[in-house]
Amino acid sequence: MYLPKKTLHAIDQTCANFMWDSEPQRKKTHLVAWLKSRGDTELGGLSVRSVVIMNQVLMTKLCWKVKSRSNLANRLIKEKYIDNRPYPAAFTKGSHIWQNVGKGWDLYQRLTAWCIGDGIHINLWHDNWTGKRTISSLVTGPLNRGEETQMLNSVMRDDHWNLNSLSFILPTDLLLWIHAIPIPQFGEDVPFCSLFKGLHFDSKTAYNTI
Repeated sequence: MYLPKKTLHAIDQTCANFMWDSEPQRKKTHLVAWLKSRGDTELGGLSVRSVVIMNQVLMTKLCWKVKSRSNLANRLIKEKYIDNRPYPAAFTKGSHIWQNVGKGWDLYQRLTAWCIGDGIHINLWHDNWTGKRTISSLVTGPLNRGEETQMLNSVMRDDHWNLNSLSFILPTDLLLWIHAIPIPQFGEDVPFCSLFKGLHFDSKTAYNTI
């Protein structure tokens, strides 16, 4: 559950008071600034975890569960809010779980890319399949009707990329980068994220990234 920031800051304040043995009636000087105490011990910090950041990490982990797990609950969420849409449904509406997913969505998307297979699960414009960023974030201007849902397999031709049908003239460096990406002859599209450690979500990496 995504907690209100006021509540999270209050918990952090309670942790700081406990660490320095402070009380409302008997305040003590904090010998290390709270921001510095959250740093690594090698950098002079105390490696104290911030509850504000940890709550953000947990919301990002919730995104990972929704995208990578295949149990009934996750399938229902994906079918209702993600599948068959150019964009996910608005995070301000829907169930509390979906609204919580929205709190970690941007970070998850920023750190997630695709390993290309048959191209039928990768959105040409809005998924990061180049290893740089999404194509839509690298060009300026609106897409033509129908291009929002265009999948990557629509520009895959045996052993080369057919980008002539796109409504945008892509930057030269991006074109060269894409043409250097080999097209697989078999296999399925697989998402991967720097927050993964094997089959598990790496909370430490996510925390340090935030």
